[in-house]
Amino acid sequence: MSKLSSTKKEKIIADILALLYENNLKPIYTKEIANSIARDKEFTLSILKSLEKQEVIKQTKGATKQKTRRKWLITEKAYKAYKSLIPPTTQQQSFDNQPTATNKQPT
Repeated sequence: MSKLSSTKKEKIIADILALLYENNLKPIYTKEIANSIARDKEFTLSILKSLEKQEVIKQTKGATKQKTRRKWLITEKAYKAYKSLIPPTTQQQSFDNQPTATNKQPT
């Protein structure tokens, strides 16, 4: 098995954090994260555990009939830090500039 470069590993971590940031209130299963980033579950789990040790993400457990499956959420501290790095989207900017019923331009 070939070893990943640190640059590729950082990109994978960024993809995981972006996914968890976008789904902040919805915990995501390890398998769903692995499918999203096109990596196997074991590799993804090792990355998730390292992020958990750094207190960037946290684990919740989802019980099923056969076994307990892991779900992941981004921590509040990491969410705020990530949010400060993301510039407002064009869609949000254009939405903010839309005239409302009270400030419509006269025709």
